[in-house]
Amino acid sequence: MAKSLLPSLREKKRYIAFEITGAKKNPSSVARVIEKSLRSLVGDQGMGRTGYYFVNDTFTGNKGTFKVSNTAVDSSRAALSLITEVDNEQVIVRSLGVSGILKKAKKYIAG
Repeated sequence: MAKSLLPSLREKKRYIAFEITGAKKNPSSVARVIEKSLRSLVGDQGMGRTGYYFVNDTFTGNKGTFKVSNTAVDSSRAALSLITEVDNEQVIVRSLGVSGILKKAKKYIAG
């Protein structure tokens, strides 16, 4: 059995809660658009450093969260602001908040 990494050696993560204005969207298309925007902003190598992961089970209505590295928060929020359309419909995406734990990120979505 392999040992897990010490907490000091693990990559630190942040959860970014976001909201999409417009009609209800499919979570898979939203995840694809966010990834595409982030990739166009930071490139392929930078995408690997961001540690991007879309948290699929937190997506409700037009709000959701995704996880990134703590060093990639600014570029991830910038990538969100560059998104103009999802499924060929004009949308506005805004960041609701950034948190180090998923429970608090869910609070940004709820209220």
